[in-house]
Amino acid sequence: MRYDMWCKMHFFGEQMHTQMAGEVVRTRGPKNMLDQLADSFTREDAQAIRIRERKKDSNPTQQLCMWEQRGYITCDADGVYHKTPAYLKRKQVA
Repeated sequence: MRYDMWCKMHFFGEQMHTQMAGEVVRTRGPKNMLDQLADSFTREDAQAIRIRERKKDSNPTQQLCMWEQRGYITCDADGVYHKTPAYLKRKQVA
């Protein structure tokens, strides 16, 4: 048991210390692209995010349709997308 604890502290001690101190640990995983966009955005804004995140396909059509189907965004007559109040409220709680 002592050896097991020594190994854990040796390999993960610094990470555990920062988490216990309340410091934010940055992750390397993918980011939510919708969170990176403003509350109102255009198709070009979504395309710029896809390019910045190095997605293979920079065309945001499928992604925008999926966000609309899930109720995360709506599109007005001018082609401007808006995050829905339900999505914004959900993000505030998280």
